[in-house]
Amino acid sequence: GAFLGGLSDALLMQRIGFHGVSFTLLGYIIGWTGGKMVISGLAAVYLLTLGAVLLDAAAVTLLFSALEHPLALGALLPPVAASAAVTPLIAVGLEWVYRRLAPQSRD
Repeated sequence: GAFLGGLSDALLMQRIGFHGVSFTLLGYIIGWTGGKMVISGLAAVYLLTLGAVLLDAAAVTLLFSALEHPLALGALLPPVAASAAVTPLIAVGLEWVYRRLAPQSRD
């Protein structure tokens, strides 16, 4: 989470650390929650990934507002909407490929 978050910050923001903190916390929460539930079906993967993207956007916005300056919500809408549209589709595609390569371990 920290590595991918730092990479996201380097590509998307002028400051490094906001996505790193957010991804690390979300990764821990999702890992803990995922260990307590059975995730079956690509729709569940899509919805969980969409939820994680929206939680990340909220966490980064809160961190940035608390540590730097408040962000205009209008400026956040296009990147959050693009991420919410693309990231869950990538997750579903990767999950589908994984299930095709290792079907016995998931069913």
